Amino acid sequence: MSTSENNIENKPAKDIIDVAIYEKNLRVSNVLPIKKQDILIVFLNNRKHISVRLSSFKRIQNATEEQLSKWILISNGIGIEWPELDEDLSLKGLIQQFITENTISFLAGGENTFAMAA
Repeated sequence: MSTSENNIENKPAKDIIDVAIYEKNLRVSNVLPIKKQDILIVFLNNRKHISVRLSSFKRIQNATEEQLSKWILISNGIGIEWPELDEDLSLKGLIQQFITENTISFLAGGENTFAMAA
């Protein structure tokens, strides 16, 4: 049996989210947590936004509106920190959560699209 093992080149797979963040410089530009609607809206520097459920994150799900408003951007906008709540969220993790939540909603017959909002 003939194989072409010698022709196979092992290259690390590029994670599309890492490419967007580290090569295309995607960053968080603003954050809007809304407790009553259980939503965290994350505005990006490409004029788009993503939203995820606040209840997806244990340390911030029970925070007050005042505590939620005390966030800061970290690592040049690739993360969000709530120092008072001892919580950090990465942009990559937020994008992954956004994809997960919207894919589940789509498959369960919810919204018709799950693209990042303009």
